[in-house]
Amino acid sequence: ARHSAEALFHLHPDVTAVVDASGRVVLDWPRGRATMSFQHARSIDLKPTSWHPEFGASIPNMCIVAGFEASTLATRIDWAQPA
Repeated sequence: ARHSAEALFHLHPDVTAVVDASGRVVLDWPRGRATMSFQHARSIDLKPTSWHPEFGASIPNMCIVAGFEASTLATRIDWAQPA
């Protein structure tokens, strides 16, 4: 039987994300940058969501959704050194 699943990575509201041409997710925030890559992912999507730090507060943020069908999803994060 073939099963599928999704891994969700919720980002801080100060982080922006884009998927580059190679399928990596480039993360930028005021004081840094990182890239995330996913081995065995069948899809990588960015979805708008919201963060609720307290009652009545809703702050827009993004969520990385990595879809996979293999028994393993390997995630790699490469941090850039601050300038």
